[in-house]
Amino acid sequence: MESEGNGKVGIKRSLSCSEEEDGFLGFDIAEQNDSQHMIQNIKKICTDESSDAESSILKKHLPNRSTDILDPAYKLPFRYGWKRELVLRAEPSMSKEKGEVYYITPSGKKLRTRHEIQTHLHDDLTINNFTLVKEAIGAGPDEIIRPAKYYNYARRSNVDPVISDGNQQPLLGKRIPKPKMRFGSSPPPPSTNNNNISSISTNNSSLSPYQSTNKNLSRDNSQDATKVGSFKIKQTSSIKSKSKSVQKTADSTAKQANPSFAQDATTSISPFNFSSNFLRNVSTGFDVLLHTFQYLKVQELQRASRVCRMWNLVGNSSILWKTVRMKNSHVNDWDGFVKTLKRNGTIHLDLRKVLMGNQDESWREFSDKIGEINELQGIDLCRCTSNVVENLFKSNSKLKIINAVSLKDDKINLESLKLREGDTMLEELRLRTVNSNNLTVQNFDILPLINVRHLSLTTIENLSSIFNENNLLRNMIALESLELGFCEQLNDQQIAEDLSFLKVLKRLRLEKGSNNFSINKILVSVAKSLPNLCQLELINCDVKNSFVESISQCQQLKRLLLIPTYVSQSAATNYMIMQGVMELQNLLSLHWVVTNELLRVTELYLDQSDSREKGKKSPDKHSGLSPTKVRDCIPVLKPVPGKLEEDEDIENTANKQQQVEIVALKIVESILSKKLDNTKVKLLKIPHSNTWKQVLIET
Repeated sequence: MESEGNGKVGIKRSLSCSEEEDGFLGFDIAEQNDSQHMIQNIKKICTDESSDAESSILKKHLPNRSTDILDPAYKLPFRYGWKRELVLRAEPSMSKEKGEVYYITPSGKKLRTRHEIQTHLHDDLTINNFTLVKEAIGAGPDEIIRPAKYYNYARRSNVDPVISDGNQQPLLGKRIPKPKMRFGSSPPPPSTNNNNISSISTNNSSLSPYQSTNKNLSRDNSQDATKVGSFKIKQTSSIKSKSKSVQKTADSTAKQANPSFAQDATTSISPFNFSSNFLRNVSTGFDVLLHTFQYLKVQELQRASRVCRMWNLVGNSSILWKTVRMKNSHVNDWDGFVKTLKRNGTIHLDLRKVLMGNQDESWREFSDKIGEINELQGIDLCRCTSNVVENLFKSNSKLKIINAVSLKDDKINLESLKLREGDTMLEELRLRTVNSNNLTVQNFDILPLINVRHLSLTTIENLSSIFNENNLLRNMIALESLELGFCEQLNDQQIAEDLSFLKVLKRLRLEKGSNNFSINKILVSVAKSLPNLCQLELINCDVKNSFVESISQCQQLKRLLLIPTYVSQSAATNYMIMQGVMELQNLLSLHWVVTNELLRVTELYLDQSDSREKGKKSPDKHSGLSPTKVRDCIPVLKPVPGKLEEDEDIENTANKQQQVEIVALKIVESILSKKLDNTKVKLLKIPHSNTWKQVLIET
């Protein structure tokens, strides 16, 4: 044992750790820095030309060295397929602990210790046939000598540390690190010779482009390059981590939008794959945001546009601003609001249920600024005065749709509509008042409405003076949807004739068709002259005699809404409705509305009947009634349409004497559903005051 200068304690070995050990490999104290001698001697030892002559030469150069490593007994394992490997662990000038010795069994297992070798002995091999001396024993091709790590000898010498002759196999070991390039220099050109490692010539003119011609680089520059390199590594790692997260998000989003994209993009989540699919990932993310932002309100869309440039670009897309809905939103600055709509190209503005502070001032500012949106084509107004509608006719000449169904006034002047100088761009007009008093229209002219496709005038008090005198309705041949109120004031025969000219009419709604107004004449005209009419809504209309014959001719109907008036003879009305709709075999949906007032009258009638007939049998089971539950029933004349004959035979004598039968709504709905196999039948009950609110949604 001896103590070394570095404070460590090492074992001095007589054979492997002597000073003459370096001389055997071609290194003496004076030539330790010459790496070329080291490589040449390693190659010389590795050749197959080991002979006794070489052994004698080695003995001459090593007179004081033991010759045990040349013992033929150490060559015996190689006859059985064993291999010996000598790995040089350190630079010779830095340490005498040059490396490690391994023995490789015929099966390929690498052994390091004598104990491991002892467990794998076979045939006549003994442990004495193996030596772990960290020197070459001259076994030729069965002995591998390699350095564990190549060092950059070019800094100390002008010769390449590894010289290949083209025939010898390259030494196995760790990868040689590339020389560091100066910051900002160009990358090296690709090597033209793939078999040999290019050597570094002593001539400065043949130096590689990335190697500095000055061999003595300053230490500060190398440290700066290292710092720059470490910064680049950290930055690249952070970019890689962010790229992975963005890639996962884009892939999960694209899997919902396009299933085929997920199969290609998820094959690899490397930054290179993300870069190769960068444009596609950005496009997919943009589309997902665009579809998501369509569900945002205006104020939410404005907030989202402030998040980042991408969200701002999506939030200001013209697709999201084509139709602007201001439900539950408040406008503080109408000037800025109008400029935003103009900048984004809004063509339809929905102001229903908008929040207004001072309504008079707000509507005045709205009327002053709305004319700046030249491309505005449609507008839905909330509760407002008729002045707002009148100003729209003047300020926005390109308006095609004006819906004002919550007017507060009882008068509206359409004089401004005449001043559009023959402009007939208006395609949809709906006027309705929510005031208790009905709306009176002044200066109504047909010329600006000649191209109107949807017209709704349901609360116009002077409607009779508009249509009965001038026959204006028959000139509106472009009408596809027509809603008329106060039909009781109209001439049913004239309206029926005017409707025959509307060949493209698809939807007809008539309200308050009672008293002298005959709905049967309208049905006959519909059946003969309107083949395209598929939706009919009869609100608070009288169902009179010959209704069954009239409605049965309208086989083109697909959707029907019936809200009959129940003033008198309600049982006869229900009978005719049931019998008439059973003839409409092409009907897809039937909505029959029964008022709560009729249900209460029927319930009172049953209560009085029960009080007079105490102790009698309860109503028959087919009526859907029970002694404890007699609600939601309507009277129907006997025999009930669609009811089986055997059901009538089981009725008692008292019921046969009655002409009216009380039938539950669920039984009526069941009878109609059985007769109309392809029709969706729905019976509703609502108050009479809400009947005008019922509308069939167009599908």
